[in-house]
Amino acid sequence: MWTGAGQQLFRPLRNPLDLQISAFNDVSPRGFGLMQRRRQFQDFEDLALNYEKRPSLWIEPIGDWGEGWVDLVEIPTPNEVNDNIVSFWRPKAPLAAGKEYSFTYRMYWGWDNPFPTSLARIGATRVGSVVDDKNARFFAIDFVGTPLEHLPLDTHLHLVPQASAGTIRNVVVEPNPNVKGWRTTFEFVPGDEKVAELRAVLATDSGPISEEWLYRWTP
Repeated sequence: MWTGAGQQLFRPLRNPLDLQISAFNDVSPRGFGLMQRRRQFQDFEDLALNYEKRPSLWIEPIGDWGEGWVDLVEIPTPNEVNDNIVSFWRPKAPLAAGKEYSFTYRMYWGWDNPFPTSLARIGATRVGSVVDDKNARFFAIDFVGTPLEHLPLDTHLHLVPQASAGTIRNVVVEPNPNVKGWRTTFEFVPGDEKVAELRAVLATDSGPISEEWLYRWTP
């Protein structure tokens, strides 16, 4: 998602145990879409359906859409043939029955976001267990992209994480030469919470240099 204020957000999709509906409030969004970044055969190992070749779709609003929400619906599914992800724009003012509304937009079907970014991007998100702490979850996020390939040797990179509930601890940032980028890891302890919104951005001492990673944690 590319907000009206210029923020670039990336939210990894999940197959949740329960129906999940997320709403991203914005004013005059510049674009949003369902973007697939895994493009290698080994990512899916499916000879019949070739998921690595499926197109992404980006929506570019034309004109001022005003205030509203980009809604994301993640529907639990037991198999791969069910299309279980939905995203759409919902205006702040409810749509009244019997009235006519007009929204103009461009649809970009393709391999990736049609508008190149100068920011580092999320290459992968992995979530697992924490040794000796069954109540915590381990997160590993790979940041990749041209901005990370030409950093001065003395650049100090750090992760700026946030959680709406629970605690983030043991944050590590280190080079990952296998992806020509950087890997960040941390542990998340939810406590008694049943849902938490996590955010993180990779930054130098001068400020953020990556798109913002978003994640909804549920048990």
